[in-house]
Amino acid sequence: MNILRAWKDSLSIFKPNNFQLFTLVTLKSIVDAYKIMIRYWWWLYALVIGILAYKLSIVYQAALFLANPEAFGLIYPSVLDQALFFMMTCAALLIPFFLILSVRSSVEQKNYTYFLNYLPRYFFVLCFIIIMAMIKNYILSVLTWTHYIDYLIHILIPISVYNSPFLCFYIFFLLDSNGGLSGVGRSIERAIKMVIFNFPLCFILYAVFASIEFFIGAINNFIFITLLLRTCSLITSIFICIWANIYIKKLHEQSSLYFKEPS
Repeated sequence: MNILRAWKDSLSIFKPNNFQLFTLVTLKSIVDAYKIMIRYWWWLYALVIGILAYKLSIVYQAALFLANPEAFGLIYPSVLDQALFFMMTCAALLIPFFLILSVRSSVEQKNYTYFLNYLPRYFFVLCFIIIMAMIKNYILSVLTWTHYIDYLIHILIPISVYNSPFLCFYIFFLLDSNGGLSGVGRSIERAIKMVIFNFPLCFILYAVFASIEFFIGAINNFIFITLLLRTCSLITSIFICIWANIYIKKLHEQSSLYFKEPS
């Protein structure tokens, strides 16, 4: 496939008719994904909201503003604080992955059995995120002109949030593979191909997503809202659904790029 033609085709999604259809499909996928998430994983959201409410309670806020770190639990965190932090971290890590499983196209019935069957593959996702984050940090520490190529690095090297097309494509390919080590390698290769052959589209969408993430991070006057949006992946779910629909669309249009056709 000619890469320049593929780039041109990738931008056709922004044509008015195509964009309208894609938007409607994405909105439907978001609604469907949250129906599944609320049905099976409502208690994860309740757990996160409860912990955040506790952390940002009036007493906790007073301890912060009085500059009393011991009372705030920063120097000697209690066992309860450590346990709550661990539970919230686990929930924040699992929610995006379960969202991906919810929005993923599958003939399997999406219930607890479905989610638990794919949970072991999350180990490969976590390892991948950690390794790529280390590589990204190394590159950023070596280069002195990274502000010019920061978007390029983020597109190919994912950060902790799921707004990177490379990370999302990798996870979708991994879930569609056999789940073994060979599947991990092939999923990385196919994700790289999908980003390269649809680079203009990936770059534009990632720039938009990164700007939204930056804006959310800048809302320091609304700490609870910021933490809630990040921890519960309320905004990230939109990114995931968009990448999922692009993955399905490009997998259909460019299937010969990613899978060998039978001879």
